[in-house]
Amino acid sequence: MTAEGETGILDASWTAPTTNTDGGPLTDLASFRLYYGTTASPCPGASFLRIESPTSTPASGQTMSARLTGLITGSRYFASVSAVDTTGNESACSTTADAVARDDFGGAMPSSAVPSSAMPSSVMPSSAILSSAPASVPPGGSVTVTWGGIAAPTPTDWIGFFAEGAIGGAYTWNYVSCYQGWESAKASGSCEFQVPQSQPPGRYEFHLYSANTLTRLARSSPFTVTPSSSTMLSTAPASAPAGASVVVTWGGLASPMPTDWIGLYAEGAIGGAYTWNYVSCYQGWESAKASGSCEVQIPQGLPPGRYEFHLYSANTLTRLATSNPLIVTP
Repeated sequence: MTAEGETGILDASWTAPTTNTDGGPLTDLASFRLYYGTTASPCPGASFLRIESPTSTPASGQTMSARLTGLITGSRYFASVSAVDTTGNESACSTTADAVARDDFGGAMPSSAVPSSAMPSSVMPSSAILSSAPASVPPGGSVTVTWGGIAAPTPTDWIGFFAEGAIGGAYTWNYVSCYQGWESAKASGSCEFQVPQSQPPGRYEFHLYSANTLTRLARSSPFTVTPSSSTMLSTAPASAPAGASVVVTWGGLASPMPTDWIGLYAEGAIGGAYTWNYVSCYQGWESAKASGSCEVQIPQGLPPGRYEFHLYSANTLTRLATSNPLIVTP
């Protein structure tokens, strides 16, 4: 495993495993956990990033990568990775790599993209299209970005979130893989983006760029980040084992709908709910509820770790609120 410190970020890459501990072929890989911290032995630990594996049977030499953000400038961070199979079994930790985090002076963008001074004065002629929905969302909410028509797609085509009319300084970005590690080329597809919690209200847009460059292929229509939502979501108790129940409480929905729903996710994830219910407290909707509470059972077999609940609007991926962390204990 290697780690490279860049302006405001830490990039990590590793080779996916191909065999089980007994020497047999690996056929049920589900995800990786990238542990990180300022101590020399971060794995296992409470701080980790969960990365979905693109395949359950990795090819020999397949490389994975991920980016850590929000680190303390100038501090040395240590990182180690483990693999998790479809039944929740976690491998031993990899060797540890380390690097120093620095300020992100260039704004969020792929690390190998050309510098802003090389930005083209006009976009590349392209038949590509890019759109986002919904048309407005509060900070912390989610937006679905959809693209199509890329004539010569590459794995490192990427999408950034910008102020309306801006030509640099992305607030957040992902490859067309939907995270900050590239996989396969996609001429069309869609990804869920979370608007940063601290994003000021205003008008924004998404840009689609080619192959780790600042050659823009398409730009979405503008969407509005609205003032922060008053919606709240909490869970209690703060820790529980798999199979136990927790109480999830919400309130302050300005425009409640019968199909508002709540899902259980890995901490920091923007997709892949382990379980969900409507605000009716089961998977059949009834009446709208601006506030209420539901008892939710943690799925049996859920691996120990840090999780959270998300509250979404009306059968969409527009996130209204995120709960305090829930720790699933062994």
